[in-house]
Amino acid sequence: MPADGPTLPSGEVGLVGSQLGSFLLTRQLGRGGMGAVYLGEHQHIGSRVAVKVLHRHLAVHPDLVARFYAEARAVNLIGHENIVNIFDMAVAQPDIYYFLMEYLEGQSLAEFARQGPLAPRVAIPMLTQVCDGLAAAHVCGVIHRDLKPENIFLTRRNGNAAFVKLLDFGIAKLFAARTDVQTRPGAIVGTPEYMAPEQATGEPVDGRIDLYAVGVIAYRLATGRLPFTATSMPSVLLMHRDVVPPEPVELEPGTGRAFSDVIMRALAKRADARFQSAQELRKALEDALAAPDESLARREPPPAPLDVQRPPPALVPPSPRVRARVTAGATGLHGSLECSEASRAGLFLCTPVTPPPLRTRLSLVLELEHEELACEAEVVRHVAEAQAREWGMSPGFALQFVRPSAEVMRALEEVRTGRPAARPAPWPLVEDDPEAERVLEGHRKRPRLDPYGFLGVLPDSGFAELRQRGRELQRELEVLRARPLSQRQVVHLEEALRRVASTLDQVDTPQRRVDVDIARGNFRGVARCLSAGLTVTALEAARAAWLQRHPAPRASVEIHLATGQAWEARGNLKTALEEYERGLAQDPAHLRLHQRYWAVLKRLETATDR
Repeated sequence: MPADGPTLPSGEVGLVGSQLGSFLLTRQLGRGGMGAVYLGEHQHIGSRVAVKVLHRHLAVHPDLVARFYAEARAVNLIGHENIVNIFDMAVAQPDIYYFLMEYLEGQSLAEFARQGPLAPRVAIPMLTQVCDGLAAAHVCGVIHRDLKPENIFLTRRNGNAAFVKLLDFGIAKLFAARTDVQTRPGAIVGTPEYMAPEQATGEPVDGRIDLYAVGVIAYRLATGRLPFTATSMPSVLLMHRDVVPPEPVELEPGTGRAFSDVIMRALAKRADARFQSAQELRKALEDALAAPDESLARREPPPAPLDVQRPPPALVPPSPRVRARVTAGATGLHGSLECSEASRAGLFLCTPVTPPPLRTRLSLVLELEHEELACEAEVVRHVAEAQAREWGMSPGFALQFVRPSAEVMRALEEVRTGRPAARPAPWPLVEDDPEAERVLEGHRKRPRLDPYGFLGVLPDSGFAELRQRGRELQRELEVLRARPLSQRQVVHLEEALRRVASTLDQVDTPQRRVDVDIARGNFRGVARCLSAGLTVTALEAARAAWLQRHPAPRASVEIHLATGQAWEARGNLKTALEEYERGLAQDPAHLRLHQRYWAVLKRLETATDR
């Protein structure tokens, strides 16, 4: 086989002018870490294909050859119009491994995006096609793991000048079934600027890392910039893990609030807080495209992220002017705690006692010099005594605010700077808007302590229904922004929006909802959490924490279990079901009771169908 051609940067010899099978390689189209792609033209019928050839210096490693061919197997397993087709794979002696793909004319999304920020009407149709391709891949158990604009190609198809094709599944992994190509445990693969936090730290991953990458891509399309950039790869990875980027709508108002909110949810640090499937993300993007333009709506600027990777800077020296009381969410934290840091992003509370677990949501009262303000915050870091000594600070824990009010942000800005914060311009005297008042009054009457009652759904509702209802309530309130509201109504509107978001936060993921359902004795809600992916380990941990605070009558629960099993053995399934339900009413997270209850219920339903 001819081996002439240009010398490549790696020292390999290019294959332009060579023939692989029936195809003559006429020019190089691109080059990546695992191989180069050439344009191949059939010598007899003139058809053209893209030929991907594994780099020769990698061909000596059997595991890399296997991974190279795994791309072809993964793509053919999916078979979707938004994913590039692979026709054949072969080897030319002695060491040229290659496969044939469809040849695409057009440009990459990276090239297209160089024109600057894209309007939602341009960006969203491309992103929904990306979601379609990912949905097909995930159904087949394939994660892409290196999704970025360079791997998204835009071609013309059926009158659509921006038809999406996903490329380069070179490090794709089957996560629903074993494969002969395994990534080294803890190995980090992917492109740092687009890697989800769990991917960046080498943790186990699933398809939600691809949805995070879609969020990064959407951010870049909407704003013309990446959410995280730094001079080194470790710095970028740490930013993915610890830093919340500015909301796209704040950088580019034309993004619109709805599209911006979708992007920020896709970029959630915890996988369970993101969209849980590509279909769900696609639906949210479609809804954002259909939403009214809210880019000029009045919004408070988002707080700067609290840096939880290193000891917080001394924005505010320890001072009795800033203290906080924990009023809900944790036990053992009595009285007011000193704050060694207080900023618009969060607090660091000094305490020698064991802090609440990470990600615990706390209700606080900030004790400032001239006022007290209520807020909510989430535990994001612990600093133990030994670590505190090394850093020259007090032991305690860091909190990041959850949707702080304008009053909290103003007061902490005054504390941080030592001077009064800028006050908003006087609000024009406007009478209450009757229609807005009717809507706001309805929201004020919603039960505060019952998230299901607040959302107006049944306690055993599925997660999709909960999120849909939350979006409906948010939209009902958001449309009021366009009405001539009085100053009082503006304050009440912002408070109502915070309440909707805070209530939805309690129940929109299995990990958070299970605590609510256990506390309410809602065993059917607990079952929803299990069916949505809550692990047995997480369930047992939530149950143990609940039992520590509310010891259940364990003997009574076990009697219900034993009695139900006895009735079940006798074939009296209805009575057995009643016994199991009585036990679950007392201990809603009892796994064995759940297993028996739902097994018997299924048997009864099957018998009824017959």
